[in-house]
Amino acid sequence: RDFRQRFPQVRLQLMDAFSGTVNEWLVSGRIDMAVINAARSSPYLSMDLLMSVDLFVLARRDVLGFPADEAEPFPLSRLPELSLILPGRHHGMRRQLDSAAQRHGVELNIIVEIDALSALKELVRGGMGATVLPHGAILADALDPELIVRRLDPPVTQQMMLAFSLERPMTVAMRELSRVVKREIHAALADGRLLGRVE
Repeated sequence: RDFRQRFPQVRLQLMDAFSGTVNEWLVSGRIDMAVINAARSSPYLSMDLLMSVDLFVLARRDVLGFPADEAEPFPLSRLPELSLILPGRHHGMRRQLDSAAQRHGVELNIIVEIDALSALKELVRGGMGATVLPHGAILADALDPELIVRRLDPPVTQQMMLAFSLERPMTVAMRELSRVVKREIHAALADGRLLGRVE
C-alpha cells in the first residue's frame, strides 16, 4: 500500500511461491526481485540480507497429541511424533530442516510433500498433520485459536534475502520498492508483527 501511494504510476505484479520456485523464476529472468531464503545462491542473482528467522511448528491442537504450552518451544527431538506435511526436498527451508534433523539424530515422519503453501496449510488446518515453516509464512495462522505455533528448539534458523535477477536491468522502481520492503520488514520486526532479527 505504501509503495502504491508513493508510486501510483508503477504497475506491480505480485507472485507467491516457496523460495525454491521463486529462485528459478529469478534465475530465468521471469521476475525482477523477490524475498527468498538464502539456502541456494546463484551467479545470476544479487542478494541483500533482510533478516534471520527461526522455524516454527504449526499444527492443530488436537493433532499435536500431547499437552502444549505455547510459551515453551517445541523440542526438535519430538518431531518424529508428528505426521509432517512439508515442501519438497528441493526447497531451501526443507533442506535446512532435514540438515538440522540429521545433526541431532532425528528421523522425520513426512507423510506428504507439497509445493503449494496455501494447500499445505489447508491440510494442516484440516488435521492431516503438522508442518514447519518460518514465522512470516504463518502470521495469519498464529491468530487461529484451533492452531498452535511453537518455535523449534534448538532453533533452526534461515536467512531471508531480498534478491534481484541479474538477467533484468535494475530500475528506479525496483530500487524504490526494495527500500519500501526493507523499511516495512524493519518496522514489523520492531513492533513484533514479525519474529526475527536483523544481523
